[in-house]
Amino acid sequence: MKYIETKFEYDEFTFWLMMRQGDLALFAKTKPNHSHWSYELVILQKFAPKTFQSGKSYPEREAMPTSEQWGEAGWTPFSYERALASFEEKALERRLTGQSRYLHVDLEAFAFKDDHSMTIPAMEIPSRYTSVEVPTRVPEKGSEENPI
Repeated sequence: MKYIETKFEYDEFTFWLMMRQGDLALFAKTKPNHSHWSYELVILQKFAPKTFQSGKSYPEREAMPTSEQWGEAGWTPFSYERALASFEEKALERRLTGQSRYLHVDLEAFAFKDDHSMTIPAMEIPSRYTSVEVPTRVPEKGSEENPI
């Protein structure tokens, strides 16, 4: 399984993984010349390996939800506080409370600041994340570890 990156670029935005629990992930994102963070709370999607007629192949992987899935598997909280609260609500709703949670060690760096400044956190992977226990895989839906 190829897991989603903890930092990646898409559509001129740089995404940073703030929190993750099971297949629930909270990202902060920004683009050049922006003075604030925006947030995306997502249920990561799993895709089976696939090879196209061209010969291009993709391994089993997880990815962000599609635009069509927004509102069902992706949400855009409008503040840092709302993003954290939404993560907690979805984690409870999805019964993820017993699973390990990963937190960026500079989590507060993603908060909106009154002076409209931004802090871009330094990032060394994986040492920049903390977790009590680090599972080697995301449990499958319907399994004993993730019964939903």
